[in-house]
Amino acid sequence: MAEEHRLPDADQVDREASEWIARLNADDASDSDRADYEAWRRTHPEHARAYDDMCVIWRRCTAAGPLVRATAFGESMHEVAQHRWPPLRRLLTVLRSIRRGQ
Repeated sequence: MAEEHRLPDADQVDREASEWIARLNADDASDSDRADYEAWRRTHPEHARAYDDMCVIWRRCTAAGPLVRATAFGESMHEVAQHRWPPLRRLLTVLRSIRRGQ
């Protein structure tokens, strides 16, 4: 009887690839982790493909990090400004009225 070959589940392979990216990019990644990753990668060509595809996404996300942080900071500052200006305007009005009264 012929040996049956099954393709690995694509979702599972993608999940494993993303876990390997996280593990290998961790500060405490060990030589054992790298050896386990290489064994996993050699198990099936889809593993290598999925990992390489995930690396592209990882690099794009990493490159976008400063822009995302800058955008989030800008939105936060805008939010603060929206809440701070009305009291500042009231303070300026009070100061102007005091100045006129002097």
